[in-house]
Amino acid sequence: MARVTVEDCTRKISNRFKLVLVAGNRAKKLARGIAPLVKRDNDKNPVLALREIASDQALSDIFEEELVSSMQKIHFESDVMEREEEIVDEKDWSEQIAQLSRELESLGSVEENLEDHMQIDGEEILDDDDLGDVDLEVDANEEDKF
Repeated sequence: MARVTVEDCTRKISNRFKLVLVAGNRAKKLARGIAPLVKRDNDKNPVLALREIASDQALSDIFEEELVSSMQKIHFESDVMEREEEIVDEKDWSEQIAQLSRELESLGSVEENLEDHMQIDGEEILDDDDLGDVDLEVDANEEDKF
């Protein structure tokens, strides 16, 4: 009986490889408990799937579309959701950058902050300009120590 069913199916789906994929996908759905479109007649799921494809009751185009969508690695809906998440993440980053920029502006310039904090016990620390070049003379006896 299955051979006749396969020959009937090749009239509906000319490519045998595509037929195997469509029938296998439909057989898996039948195994999960989906209602068959034709009378079961004590047939197993693969034979029942082929009988459905061969009959005019089953729409092989719908089966093919379901197969294509089930075999796709990337689904359109997930792409859209991922892009929406990326946009939200970008907004979060831009908000954080704006907040950090405002905080930096409130701190003022680095030079002003350094001048405010470069005092020891109320006295200013010497600038580089205040330090002159000092010549150090080393005795010959002291050079030997090093």
